[in-house]
Amino acid sequence: MTVEQKLTREKLLESALSCVHCGLCYHTLPSITESEKFSDTCPAGLYFGFDAYFSPGRNELARAILREEFPIRDSKALEQIIFSCTTCGACEATCRYVNDTNVLPVHVTEGIRALLVEQGIGPLPSQKKFADSIRRVDNPYGESGERNTWIENDSKRDKADTDVFYFVGCTTGYRYQDIAKATTSILDSTGADYSVSSKEICCGSPLIRTGQLDDVERLVRENVRVINESGAGTVIFSCAGCYRTVVKDWPRILGEPLPFETIHITQYMAEKISSGDLKMNQPMNMRIAYHDPCHLGRHMFPDAVYDEPRQVIDNIPGSERVSLDREKDATLCCGSGGGVKAGLPEYAEYIAKLRVSEAREKGADTFVTACPFCVRGLEDGAKKEALESGEKPLEVIELTELVRKSMGGN
Repeated sequence: MTVEQKLTREKLLESALSCVHCGLCYHTLPSITESEKFSDTCPAGLYFGFDAYFSPGRNELARAILREEFPIRDSKALEQIIFSCTTCGACEATCRYVNDTNVLPVHVTEGIRALLVEQGIGPLPSQKKFADSIRRVDNPYGESGERNTWIENDSKRDKADTDVFYFVGCTTGYRYQDIAKATTSILDSTGADYSVSSKEICCGSPLIRTGQLDDVERLVRENVRVINESGAGTVIFSCAGCYRTVVKDWPRILGEPLPFETIHITQYMAEKISSGDLKMNQPMNMRIAYHDPCHLGRHMFPDAVYDEPRQVIDNIPGSERVSLDREKDATLCCGSGGGVKAGLPEYAEYIAKLRVSEAREKGADTFVTACPFCVRGLEDGAKKEALESGEKPLEVIELTELVRKSMGGN
């Protein structure tokens, strides 16, 4: 799949030219948070400091590249600037608040990455490795074994003629299997008729985010075939990255609407709590800060999933939810998105540490999120923050795991 199929060159240039370089995206708006200390929202700009790493600078580079105003050569500086963006969408969200424009920085960054990759520039070395793994074994972790060894209810494995297809995702299936166990436990407790497929493969998100598009269409069409074979009319996700990719990217790649409905597990849990079908009785006794995954929030505009996770947390007995200065549209990314966790791990860890510090300052003892990749990044950030502060590390936990514990599960 070429970059033109994802977003045309003309659209990329139109969006890059629509940026007026006002600089408001360097920080969150005072109308959203009054805290100067927690006003930074651009991870790359915050870490590297130069204008080129902020959205206006990256848009200017994109404009010059698309207009061929300078020769593209194997430049390590250009490669780092373009591939260091976490594509969190904070700049895009700020722009929506103040400008009636066509500025779409995330699409521009992903489009320029694809253009550069086609010309042999980028991505970063570790990002190339997970692309090689996906081509070889259909997941970015290089795992060749069965992805569903975690499953506890064997009757749901490859179940035919089902209502719901649980799309597990690679990170959950191979690295955070307790999230998968918690999700299926919640589905079981609410009487869902669901299936978990051994034929599911990578959704394509790591490749799309890093501009490595050659193998994406194959992944998408194979997954759609597997889902259709199950007979499911609804696909449920516990991974925010998979959810965003399927809802936003797959229809564009397929050239047609999805043949099934989609729902994230936080939305499902909120619905079942409201209907009385999901009950939590075990007090947790936690002061909880919630981290909004970028792929579940800003990337899902205008259907951002912000309220449902908070509704679930507020119904957990014995829990107290504390608000952060940067949340919802103003959330600071965990630092892992856009291939950054793989490509620039020290930078990703630094941003995650800042995010954890914010939660601690607000008095939280537990940091909850709704994405396995955010869990991975925040766990590393919590360790680094604890080493520097001398305090006990904040507990980082994914929301389905917390719900399962409150239901009385392990």
